[in-house]
Amino acid sequence: MLNEYLSQEGLVRRILTLNDLERRIKEGRPINIMMGQTFDDGHPSDLLKYSLFMMNLRDLLEIEGVEATTTILLADHFMTDFNKDMSKEDSVRLGRLREEFLERVNRVYGGDINVVYSSRLSKSSKYRKLLRRLGREGKSNLKFREALLQSVPEKYRGNPDALKYPFEEVACIAALGADVKVGPNYEIKYDVPAREAAPMMGFDPYVAIHLTNSRLFGEIPELDEDTKEGIEEFGILPYQFRSKGLMNHRINLGDYNQEEVDILISSTEDEDSLRDLIVIAELARQRVDERIALGFFENKQEDDLELDELRNLAKEEFHKYIAVPMGYK
Repeated sequence: MLNEYLSQEGLVRRILTLNDLERRIKEGRPINIMMGQTFDDGHPSDLLKYSLFMMNLRDLLEIEGVEATTTILLADHFMTDFNKDMSKEDSVRLGRLREEFLERVNRVYGGDINVVYSSRLSKSSKYRKLLRRLGREGKSNLKFREALLQSVPEKYRGNPDALKYPFEEVACIAALGADVKVGPNYEIKYDVPAREAAPMMGFDPYVAIHLTNSRLFGEIPELDEDTKEGIEEFGILPYQFRSKGLMNHRINLGDYNQEEVDILISSTEDEDSLRDLIVIAELARQRVDERIALGFFENKQEDDLELDELRNLAKEEFHKYIAVPMGYK
């Protein structure tokens, strides 16, 4: 059932690699599942896809007889120390709001996701040791250096500190002992080099699972070519409500208004956006019903649904399995 679940095209974009996961299951040792998130002042509905997916994955692994844990790393020090996107005061306040939201998702949907802050993890001796090892490898191993440099935006690659960010990312993953990392499609940019670098660092490559792209709702305005191409290839960031300044085209579970959500869904022209929202609602249904299913459109012929039918189905399921259980008015 696990392989079938991970093969659902409406949910999983790619796995690097299924063979690695199968090997870990056969070994029978505990499997640590993690996801890294930055955050802002909202909680996009896409967050649920990842949280609910991780809960189901943990349950399926335990059905296979393997003990599993789930952790979300809130990457606060990446925003305050590296990107300079946020003050430390705002990071503490907004990080706590994201943590409270994730705790609420745990309560409602029967999850057991732990929350760890990167700022605290980065102070551990294990993390500092890994970071020093990465630094030494980066200086002595040109192949390793070039592989990780590909994860850095091209305009920053000439910066003397260009590798500091990916080094810290890899150190976070390794310090958490991650066997499986769940994330958006965009993370292939550093998952590939990080997996290649793992043997050089003396540990097994983690399994990277990329979920389907997060999408926008409503009438989408004209976008510049770079933004449009980026969204088409990688979707919108699932953990930052204000990603690319397109918050008016996302559902914010941190400031929920049912009427506004219905209007947004009703004005959505992109059928794939509606299907993605239905998948999220169906994941929620699986947790509410305490039954992991393999069909997101059970008893419904997806291809036969017209645009208005998809809109109505999205509104109905989102309200029934997300808005009501989460206690939104």
